[in-house]
Amino acid sequence: LSALLLLQQAPAPDSAAIREARRDSARAVEHHRDSLYQARQRAKRDVPLTPELLASAYKDSGARALIARARLARTEQDSSLTNYDAMSRERLSAGMSFRASGPDKLLLRSENASRVRWQRGRGALVDVVGSRTAFPMFFQGARVLQDFLEIDPIPYFPGREGLLQFGGSSLARKSDEGLYLHPLDRGAEAYYTFRTADSVTFKLPDGTKVRLRAVDVAARTPAPDLIVGSLWFDESSGQLVRGVFRPAAPMDIKKFVEEQDPKSFADVPTLVKPMIFPMEFTVAAFTVEYGLHERRWWLPRSESVEGRARAGFTYVSFSMERSFSYASVNGTDTIPRLFASAEDSLRHTPGDSLYKAMRRAERDSMRAAHAARDSARMANDSAHTVTVSVGSRRERRNQRQGSASEDDEAMERFHCSGTDTTIQRGMRYDGSLPITIRVPCDTAALLHSAELPPTIYDPGTELFDLTARDELVKQLTIGLQPGWDPQPVTWHYGIENSLIRYNRVDALDAGAMLSREFGSGYSGDLTARVSTGGPKFYGEAHFRRADGFRSYDVGLYSRLDYANDWGEPLTFRASLNTFVLGQDLGFYYNAWGAELHSVTQTNSRLSWRVFAEQESNAPVTTNVSIPNWINGREFTSNVQTPMTNVFGVSGRYRDNYGLDPQGWRESIDARAEGGIGTMADSNFNYGRVAFDGTVSHGLTKWLTWQIGAGAGTSFGDLPPQRDWFLGGAWTIRGQLPGTAVGNAYWMGHAELGSSWAAVRPTLFFDIGWAGDRTDWQNIGKPVSGAGIGISFMDGIFRMDVAHAIQPTGGWTLDFSTSARF
Repeated sequence: LSALLLLQQAPAPDSAAIREARRDSARAVEHHRDSLYQARQRAKRDVPLTPELLASAYKDSGARALIARARLARTEQDSSLTNYDAMSRERLSAGMSFRASGPDKLLLRSENASRVRWQRGRGALVDVVGSRTAFPMFFQGARVLQDFLEIDPIPYFPGREGLLQFGGSSLARKSDEGLYLHPLDRGAEAYYTFRTADSVTFKLPDGTKVRLRAVDVAARTPAPDLIVGSLWFDESSGQLVRGVFRPAAPMDIKKFVEEQDPKSFADVPTLVKPMIFPMEFTVAAFTVEYGLHERRWWLPRSESVEGRARAGFTYVSFSMERSFSYASVNGTDTIPRLFASAEDSLRHTPGDSLYKAMRRAERDSMRAAHAARDSARMANDSAHTVTVSVGSRRERRNQRQGSASEDDEAMERFHCSGTDTTIQRGMRYDGSLPITIRVPCDTAALLHSAELPPTIYDPGTELFDLTARDELVKQLTIGLQPGWDPQPVTWHYGIENSLIRYNRVDALDAGAMLSREFGSGYSGDLTARVSTGGPKFYGEAHFRRADGFRSYDVGLYSRLDYANDWGEPLTFRASLNTFVLGQDLGFYYNAWGAELHSVTQTNSRLSWRVFAEQESNAPVTTNVSIPNWINGREFTSNVQTPMTNVFGVSGRYRDNYGLDPQGWRESIDARAEGGIGTMADSNFNYGRVAFDGTVSHGLTKWLTWQIGAGAGTSFGDLPPQRDWFLGGAWTIRGQLPGTAVGNAYWMGHAELGSSWAAVRPTLFFDIGWAGDRTDWQNIGKPVSGAGIGISFMDGIFRMDVAHAIQPTGGWTLDFSTSARF
């Protein structure tokens, strides 16, 4: 239709113009079809608020009254707030790893500080006073990057609730934008239940006492666009004072994107898909704290979000902290008009009705802000011929999001030419907020702003109020869960979750897994495997409960297990190493039994396990590998495992300290295990403890060093499959796996490498011993190896060429991911 309208106005188009018009028409038809599909998909999930849902939403009368008062209080505050002068600070961090258990290496950190002056009816004037961004995996130091100067610094805008600032949700109506549906929206009772909880009283600096009441919010169903958590309100005013929450379910990014466009991944090559799928996004916690100003207005003081994402083999942890301080609220200062005239402002807007709506927004109510957005959307829709109108919440949200992104990104830039400031002007929040951003032309001054922490790697505990954040997160207990609502079964296969792998015991091993979300935090999965080595069949069943920080897992299993303390030999990545390089670092045994397993994932990783199982020998069944085809090289022998029945408990704690590749960085890995049982028809008991750690620091501008050490010992009758095995990429490079074996060990590493983390050539030396714990004073000659290596992206990828020194031997090639250095 758009093409036909253009053709009617065009004088005698040539054949090329006709062909282009036909292509435009075809694209319009395709867009129309996709829009109809999106509308149908969203309409299926829209939930009308029935009297039954409204009646069951509130578990007590106190919750009903408090939520109603909170909705009214926010509207009243927005109506009376006319201006503020604030300092906005924010920090974005992202870490990367190729292992689910880490360690993460810092991929990105960006910090910004801006003075924000907002005035009703005029807009927001933003002066950037500090900015720096570091990509330590790729270059040293920090620098000012244009793309990170446009992160939204606005602390608060009437009509847009700060509770879900990161999702961009709006208040007082069903959310028509953002990732999450706000629990204080009108009609949110169709999606949430509310229950009053704890209360607390605290004293303000002027002596005023404020009593807060918590309301626990729970999604009715485990959906990724709903939340669970606790909101705290001022009992006297109903104002929201603090909140801590998380999504009700992880987000399947692939599913979410395909709901918007079914053909989003249609052009992804088949060989690339295993590298990017599955795509998952999990937020562990959102937090928000408000401060009281002039004993009347509660405005955001700090906000944070942290979580983890996965795309195929890649795991990315992320966090964002924001803090706000206010010089004045509803003061006498004014800001100049950001647009000199109505005609000037219209150059930044989608239609003339927007300017009129913006003038109406000067009226002191939140209704005006919503009218501005609706008018903006009407003006924008009039410029597009193909429009689908659907009454569902999500369709309205999609239409507004699509247009908002166009409006918000249309920033007009005035570059430095005879001035000392770069000026950017445009509109935000669907055309309802004019904004001018001023950036000094001398960007070097932004790097060392006093409004930012001393260095970009500084924890910034006080500046971003991390202590208060951690206290809030503690309230997000595993008991806060969505309702019980079993979801459809999904199934997994291929290299996803290492369902295809290769090793010297099972040869080629393939399986399939069925999983299901039940709600209330519970999920389960069933896995079946078959290996060509034997052949042999395996199966596992797990039932778990989890939140964003921890999980508890009950499992029954018959599986191939490994004795290694280092590395992950049963992953698809390790399988490639086994087949391509002919190096299987695993020492395996068969196990069947039951376990209770827990993992805590915060800034550190703590795991523990209680198990009862029978363990038996797993013989080597294949020598197939590329080196075997070339020169007949065979795999090393496997550990001989006697029939063992054991009941035991184990625990492990891993953590990393320091972010700057040129500064002090440390890592620790502590583990312990104990058990009792029968082995070869005799009773036994055992225990084992071990600790490994590394330290690194810059030596000069061009060189960095790292040293590492580890030791472990045991007591009782340690089964052979509980020994320590030295040799290979993670212990003594140059030596074959299992060169030194025993119930006690020690080892050390020393490396000297380039300070450039993007590509770091290194020289290394490894030394160690493993044997009987009673012979630790008579170790003889320790095993050792040395060589050269090269790591990429601060150890995300690494390749080593090593030579065995003692006992002397040949050269080995090792490839690893998420290496220490």
